[in-house]
Amino acid sequence: INLHRYSTAYTFGQWVYTIARNTFIDFVRRRQDDLSIDERFSSPPSTTPTPEESVISMQQRTQIEHYLERLAPRYRTLIVMRFFDEYSYEEIAANLKLPLGTVKTQIHRAREQMCRLITEGEKN
Repeated sequence: INLHRYSTAYTFGQWVYTIARNTFIDFVRRRQDDLSIDERFSSPPSTTPTPEESVISMQQRTQIEHYLERLAPRYRTLIVMRFFDEYSYEEIAANLKLPLGTVKTQIHRAREQMCRLITEGEKN
């Protein structure tokens, strides 16, 4: 993961989504290059993931879950609510009965901790 290229102009969720999307696009392009012209245009593309796509998706999900498990429980909850369940900051504050500023600060700290875990994981 190109953690050093992360820009705070984007949310952590946007960054992760962009990495996943680009990885998928690269995968599809490589796969298309392996097909003959007849195979490329003979049938419409399937929306069902190939076995390879399923394995890649499962590996990425497993890796993300591994890092989530290592987060402090309050940070894990915030990351899941914000980036996986797609709650707004306001919805999170209401659900957890916390001030909005506290939610924003803790989500920022949770993202930083998640980034550190990913970086440490890449070094090992």
